[in-house]
Order: sequence, then C-alpha cells, then structure tokens
Amino acid sequence: NNTVKLEEPVPADGWDNYDTYLTNNLVVPDEYRGKPGSAGITSVEVSFEVDAKGEPINIRVEKSLCDKCDKEAIRLIKEGPKWKRAARNGRITVTIPFNQLF
Repeated sequence: NNTVKLEEPVPADGWDNYDTYLTNNLVVPDEYRGKPGSAGITSVEVSFEVDAKGEPINIRVEKSLCDKCDKEAIRLIKEGPKWKRAARNGRITVTIPFNQLF
C-alpha cells in the first residue's frame, strides 16, 4: 500500500503570520542593498527539521545569496515563531526574499 503521505512542518501561527514576521524582521545587509543577486537570485532558501518543542534544528542553506544574507536567513529561522511538526522526520524548505524592500 503506497498511500503514505509525507507532510511538511508548518508555522504554528500559520503561513500568513509567518510571512508577516519575515517582512517585519528581515534586516537586509548593506552589502546586498541595491544589488540583485548573481543570475537574478534575490532570496535564500533554508531547510530544516522541527524538534518536539517546535524549534528548527539541522538548519541548512540550500540556495545562497551572499554570506551575510545567508546568516540573516538563519537568524530569522532560529529566532522566529514555533513550528508544528507534521511528520516525524519531515524537513521543510523556507524561502527568505531579500528583494521585498526595493
């Protein structure tokens, strides 16, 4: 029976509130301001797992923009709202856009 459905973790307060958190807390590094990323890349993709307490663990940058942007994306994930763990070993990828302020 191949009906097993893998579900990704979700923000505890929902995606709309999570998007608002990102918008209100993103600090764009000075070295990135006004510069589009290479090949038109304007965001960092970060993947992670969620522990039993709803905290992100095993954070990994999947698509890099610049070193300081990558560190800012990781900071946002670490300091952000809790997550609901949908599957025991589920991993999620979150995209942090750095072009939203321009």
